[in-house]
Amino acid sequence: MYVEEARKRLKEGKTDTDALFTLAAWHAVHGENQKSLALLHRLTQLEPTYPGVWRFKASVYRELGDEKMAWLCEEASERQQKREE
Repeated sequence: MYVEEARKRLKEGKTDTDALFTLAAWHAVHGENQKSLALLHRLTQLEPTYPGVWRFKASVYRELGDEKMAWLCEEASERQQKREE
């Protein structure tokens, strides 16, 4: 149900960050990590301070075996947290 709603919302407006996050999570859970990363990349371009997005990206990169990108995403997450403090 949430996935269909997210897809509908993206068709209506491609800048819906919540819908992008929802679909990225769905794809990650289903082992479609490249699709998940494509959605997460769009999300970080639109709203780089979206809660949890950098940690999520790090976990997807790690799942793909890309430790360098996972590390870079974790660094981005830590920088964001410091700015919020």
